Order: sequence, then C-alpha cells, then structure tokens
Amino acid sequence: MDKQGVSNISVKRLNMRAVFFYLMERGSASVRDLSVALDMSAPTVIQNLNELTERKLVVIEGMRESTGGRKARAYNVNDRACFAAGLDVTRADVSLAILGLRGQAVLNAKSRLPFSDRPEYYEKVGRFLSDHLEKAGVVPEELVGVGISLPAIIAGDGQSTTNADPLGKRIVQLHSFKQYIPRPCRLLNDANAGGYAEFWAGNPIGSRQGLKNLVYLSVSNTVGGSILIEGRMFGGDDQHSAEFGHMTLVPNGKFCYCGQKGCAYCYVNTRILSDVGGTLEGFFRQLKKDDENARAVWDKYLGHLALLINNIRCAYDCEVVVGGYLGRFLPPYLEELRTRTAVRNIFERSGQYVRVSAQTGAAMGAALTCLHSFIEEI
Repeated sequence: MDKQGVSNISVKRLNMRAVFFYLMERGSASVRDLSVALDMSAPTVIQNLNELTERKLVVIEGMRESTGGRKARAYNVNDRACFAAGLDVTRADVSLAILGLRGQAVLNAKSRLPFSDRPEYYEKVGRFLSDHLEKAGVVPEELVGVGISLPAIIAGDGQSTTNADPLGKRIVQLHSFKQYIPRPCRLLNDANAGGYAEFWAGNPIGSRQGLKNLVYLSVSNTVGGSILIEGRMFGGDDQHSAEFGHMTLVPNGKFCYCGQKGCAYCYVNTRILSDVGGTLEGFFRQLKKDDENARAVWDKYLGHLALLINNIRCAYDCEVVVGGYLGRFLPPYLEELRTRTAVRNIFERSGQYVRVSAQTGAAMGAALTCLHSFIEEI
C-alpha cells in the first residue's frame, strides 16, 4: 500500500476515534453536536457513526427535541457492547470484577478459593468466572479480556511469575489459568492492578485530557506499588519498577526475606501492627483506646512510613496514594501522616500530596487494563 493509502486509513481511524471518544466522555450527541465540536463535516460524522453502530459500539439513543425542523437522532456509546473481567488471586480467595465498556461495574463477587498450583484449582477459578458471567448475563464471547492479578513479580514476557512467594509458589504460569478461561488473559502484579484502578477511578475511561501522574503505595503483609505516568503503568526495563518494599530504608537494618538488610518491608508491613493487636482490626481498636503500647508502635511505624513516602515524593514529584490493607484504617490518621511527611519535604511545607486509597481493588484494575487495551485498538 502506498503512503497516500496509509495516510487515508490513518485519517479515517483518527476521525472514528474522535467521534467515539467524544461520546465516551460527553455522552449523548447528535450529528450536528459532533460536527461542531470536532470540526468535522456532517457526512464524515455520519459515516463514522454508521461504522461504529455496525460494530455495536454506538447505539441510537432516541430523538432530540425539535427546534423547528426535523428531530435529530441522538447517539451514545453502547455500554454493553463488550465487557472485561478482572480476577484478584490471593492465598485465601479470589475476587472478581466484571466491567462494561464505560468501565461501569456490572458485577463484583468474591469466593474462598485457597490457592493451589494444581489443575483442579484453576478449573474452579474458571468455573467461578463462568458462573458469574452467566449471572451477569454476559456470554464469554463478549469478553475482550481477563486480567489476573497476583501478589507476585511478573516475568517480562507476561507468561509467568518469577516470584509468587505470597502464594506459597515461586512460579505460576499464565497457561494454567488459560486452560480453563477460553478468552485472552494476562497476568498483572496486584499492586500494579490496584494502582491502575486507583488512577482511573478519578478519570473518565478513554480520556487523555488533564491526566496527571500517580504513585500507588500498597501496604499490606507485603509492600509494593505501581507508578502511573499520564495513566499508563511504568514497568521499567524488566517490569521490576515500584518495588518500594525493597528500597533500603535503614542501612544495615533488619534482615529482609529478599536477602538484604534494612528494606522498607521490614519496617512498614502491616504484620508489625497485627502482631501487636492480634489482627489489624485489633491493633487499631487498641490505638483508638489510646493504648500506650499501641501508640508507641504506631509512632515508630508512622515515622518509617513517612520516610518511605517522602523518598517516593522526591523521586517522582507526584501524588502518592496509600492503599493495601493499611488504606482501610488510615483515614483517621491521614493528617498525622501528612504532618510527618511535610517535615521531611524539601520542596514545600505540605503533605497534601499524600492521600488514602479509595479501595477500588485489584480485580477492577485488572479488568480496566483489558478494557483500555481494547479501546486503544478502536
């Protein structure tokens, strides 16, 4: 194909994407609305609407009120044109999120399925997904993808983990899931998936306007995170970015399971708190009652957490969102944490860049990555 032909195809695709994304962001619109907003001729708008309608991505929503002439058709995105699913796999259970084209939640579910690297486990996961697709009225063919979130380091080719120790298994293969999920699948690190959901919870899906950057810090029994630059995950050269739990926080400090000393994991994982209170809930009950021991542990813990967050701020100069198990309990102590980070902040005397996770969940983030990949191909 000659350059002119390629150029014409590119222009046609750009025009169609412009029409589609306008409807995604703004909702219902007539041909005239689109023509004026996009500076596009009415015949070009109609041609693109016809193609999008043929692909079932856009539907005729009704008729606009007449202003004297013939009523105009109103077009909108077909929310149920396609779906994406996300599975968040932990050692004890599996969470599921099914999303429609706009990223709207169609169904959320959770099942106690203790992880086991055996065929019967993967078969149960596949059945769990198919049963809930049926409940949601979604046929498997309508799924554009299934994201599978794991507490693990994902190999560069995305086909396996290189370390899934929190699941009690070092290597987990994507193929094991795909045998029982007959749709396109992908593996994701759980902190990356959580960060992705956190970012897109505050941005219209498909939008690229006004997007900023965000670092998500996941603080649970393990410590990790994700980096999002203008809404896109930054994985680094070998997909090892945002391993905040293994940044050295205290030189020659406590011994970490990774083999190094002084890692942030040793000082801010939530087991430090749950070991005091019996459970994480128990610890924060004691803290609320102003228990002397709980307060001493919390002061030390919060100091280390503030140090880690300040280091992240110095490196990335953007909003830092704290999630994971800790995120659910942090809101009453957020200002205390912000005050501690502000003391260390050399650029501004404020800790307002720190916020608490909306707890949108890794399953949602895993589904969103599939949805965005599909939308990018339109």
